[in-house]
Amino acid sequence: MLDGDEIKAHLETADRDYVTDVRIRSYDEAILLYIPREKVASKVRKGLTSLRQIENLRKHLIEKFSTSVEILFVNTDSHSDLESGFFQLLNRRFNDRVKSFYISFDNENTINSWIEVQGLDDSLKSEIKEYYSEILAGTDLILGSIQWVGATINLPKIPAILRLVKTLQPVEVGVLSRALKENYDSVDVKWLAKTLDNLRRKGVLHWQKPGTYTLTANSLAFVPAGTRRSSSDIDRALALGRRKW
Repeated sequence: MLDGDEIKAHLETADRDYVTDVRIRSYDEAILLYIPREKVASKVRKGLTSLRQIENLRKHLIEKFSTSVEILFVNTDSHSDLESGFFQLLNRRFNDRVKSFYISFDNENTINSWIEVQGLDDSLKSEIKEYYSEILAGTDLILGSIQWVGATINLPKIPAILRLVKTLQPVEVGVLSRALKENYDSVDVKWLAKTLDNLRRKGVLHWQKPGTYTLTANSLAFVPAGTRRSSSDIDRALALGRRKW
């Protein structure tokens, strides 16, 4: 799991003091960088950054920490208080179904929002958006875009992924994704590719051309083996048999 303090320390070492806060989004472990809008200029100069420098930092962090990175522009020193206030109001109205809430200023008055909701459907989206708009109507803020995420996520654990890799190896990401979707409907190729790359970095998986994955010796302890019919060795034998048939 990502460590926010480690990321903050890395930013301090890289002299990126224009980033005022760092958070890890629980749903997908994305890194959220909070940057005051007044710190952004057309060109980099003392005390100020630029959109190009921010984008270079984003790409650097993606490569270093193997996860997505999003930039949240803040407009005031009380940004976190504003975010927390909206979050509490929404949960009070919708019985604690809002699990995560973040805002980013598109400009001085327009805010974009990221909202994670338990049991999300179109009807609930409409209700939340209407209530949220009513809250903003009493301020000088304008609602921009909303990114919705359902809190009920059906994703496989690492042992389940390794078990299937052992059965299908050597296996491409697309093939593995389709196989996992049979039991885990929240799997997508982008998420799986990132997960497999993290496992490769840890020495659990081996990547080989033309883009397939196999297990390494370090991963054997995670994957059941033996003569039981439910073991991955039996699954692999059956899979090989089907290929020959």
